[in-house]
Amino acid sequence: MKKPYLKVQGMQVYGKSLFKGLMILLFFPLSLSAQNQKGAKELKNVAEIPGMVKGTITTIYGEPLFGVSVKDKTSGITVSSDKSGNYSLLIDSGDVAVFSLKGYLSQELVVSGSKLNVVLAESEKQQLLVQRLYDTQKKENSILSSESVYTKDLLSSPVIALNNALSGRLSGLSTLQSTGLPGLDAAGYALRGQDPILIVNGIPRELTSIDFDEIESVTVLKDALASGMLGLRSAGGAILITTKKGEIGKQKISFTAQTGLQSPVNLPKPLDAFNYASLYNEALLNDGKAPVYTSADLEAFRTGSDPMGHPNVDWYKEILRDNAPFTRYNLNTSGGGNSARYFLAVDYLDQQGLLKTSDKNTYNTNSDFKRYIVRTNIDVDLSKNLMVNLNLFGRIENGNSPGTLNIGNINGRQVNLGVNRIFNSLAITPNGAYPVRNPDGSLGGNKDFTNNILGQSTQSGYTLSYGREMSADVSFKRTLDDVTKGLWLKGLVSFNTNLSEVNDRGKTFAVYQGENGLTGINYKRFGTDGTIVAGKSANKYQYKNFWRSPCERIG
Repeated sequence: MKKPYLKVQGMQVYGKSLFKGLMILLFFPLSLSAQNQKGAKELKNVAEIPGMVKGTITTIYGEPLFGVSVKDKTSGITVSSDKSGNYSLLIDSGDVAVFSLKGYLSQELVVSGSKLNVVLAESEKQQLLVQRLYDTQKKENSILSSESVYTKDLLSSPVIALNNALSGRLSGLSTLQSTGLPGLDAAGYALRGQDPILIVNGIPRELTSIDFDEIESVTVLKDALASGMLGLRSAGGAILITTKKGEIGKQKISFTAQTGLQSPVNLPKPLDAFNYASLYNEALLNDGKAPVYTSADLEAFRTGSDPMGHPNVDWYKEILRDNAPFTRYNLNTSGGGNSARYFLAVDYLDQQGLLKTSDKNTYNTNSDFKRYIVRTNIDVDLSKNLMVNLNLFGRIENGNSPGTLNIGNINGRQVNLGVNRIFNSLAITPNGAYPVRNPDGSLGGNKDFTNNILGQSTQSGYTLSYGREMSADVSFKRTLDDVTKGLWLKGLVSFNTNLSEVNDRGKTFAVYQGENGLTGINYKRFGTDGTIVAGKSANKYQYKNFWRSPCERIG
């Protein structure tokens, strides 16, 4: 609409133009008011477009949810919520709107009005799906023989090793723990009596220490239908470990602090020296042999009148603590948007052993284990149909044990079992064999027992073990829904390197047998007192592995 104006030329005012100008000025406020009312009416109509539904989507804590898919179930029109959780959708009244976001329970609501606020609750989303070798499937559509456990189940177990947390949770999977040594207490496992292959994020790997907080699910594939794509490697079944990934939404930060005490389930209860000597004599008499211990010996054992010559030592109490503490800290964060998502976790574990230590030593002689883990999982949508995934994993393990190097095999791993010598000595040493220490403070012993157990535990040096592992997985996935719905291609490459090193800092020690003489106590020495020699180290194993999968095609 043209603006009204008065046309003036010099000092001459045209009468006709003046009359029109006055009339326009007279009615201009009324016209302007009418235009304002019309504009307000137009704005109101824009806010209340027929069929337009608006609202805000939040969590149960009132936090806005970004990237929620809002779909008209009838027409298929889909929009997403913004960073403030707001959305707008053209949908007819009476139709059903579907609200969905990965990690939250989906909702289907009937639209009745122009405003619809929605609250979404978090869900155990993966429990509605069955994990397969290279993808997932709805549980109601699956005919595979498989079973899964999830993060919540694993964290409820106050254990360190993943194998131990799986005990009794998956039918067909049997576990057997053969040692309780820190860092080596993971149980062996079998699936229906067979040795299953372990696959972590699609990559065959050995099952070593891993943090529970970074695991999304553990699935066992039991039959040929579930693991047939592995070919000959599927003969024993498969165990799938799937780690967490980032999800669309606001950044989440989680911190876990766990501490506890580990105690032996059961320890042998040896006879005291008096009863041992009495029964030993009885056994000799039954075999027609003369007893070894005299009545005076038995009385000295019973009364404890001669602690050097007739000791009564409870070696389990002398060497072992009642319990061993462990501490674990985990910090992880996740989040992302429609184009990129991330999950980052760092974990620290400190697991101590049961052995008592000596304040006189400047080094640690307990059986301890420390572990540091870093994991990063990143998903990036390069295009609508192409996604790249990058998984980085790093782990550092530091172990300590008393005594010299003693390499053994546990669950197929070459490890240091120096502490086993101590437990072997505890099992075969009678309470009356020798005193812990002689009156002069030297280690007790004799010609039959030259390895004082306290000496083995605190005066035989120590051994350090180091483990370093790093892996990087890269995968590309191309969906081919434009060709056939559900068809996709995936390529995966992985690099893994592992190093294990042991530093031996062991030394020898002497034991002494004291005998009462005319002038005092005479000592007889067995063995020699040595010193720790630095520089002895051994690289137990080191390997690098490059793995790639053929390009899979699933339809």
